[in-house]
Amino acid sequence: MVDWAAAATAGATAIATAAGTGLWENVHAGFRGWLSKLGDTKAEKALQRLDATVIEIESAPEDQMVRDKVKVAWQTRFEDFLEELDGDERDALAQELLELARRAEEEQARSGAVSGDHGMAVRGDVNITAQDQGIAVAHNVGGINFGNPPRPGQE
Repeated sequence: MVDWAAAATAGATAIATAAGTGLWENVHAGFRGWLSKLGDTKAEKALQRLDATVIEIESAPEDQMVRDKVKVAWQTRFEDFLEELDGDERDALAQELLELARRAEEEQARSGAVSGDHGMAVRGDVNITAQDQGIAVAHNVGGINFGNPPRPGQE
């Protein structure tokens, strides 16, 4: 027997974490497939809500309260969807939901860094240079350099 409440929480967390980031396309595709198994009417409405989710998060990418609200809403939806199913079907879809969440988590871990539309996330080294009278800024904060680097040939 699968803990379907835990599956609902994991699925909701995956959606709230990935929406508005570079991970969204793959996560979105997986959840679209899962939701399509709910039947035509439920699936259509749920898919519209899934598409609205990313728009909601992208409208306030830095607002954690929006992500938290999305997580709670999707957790409730998943719990409702699963609760309406019989035991075997519920277990199967809960297991699929857990698998979707696990894959989303693994993808996020592999990417090493995730950023919304107005940020930059980098895994590895970054070299900043300025050309044609541009300005490069570097300064060190916790191993990250920000501020103007020295001119070539100067210490």
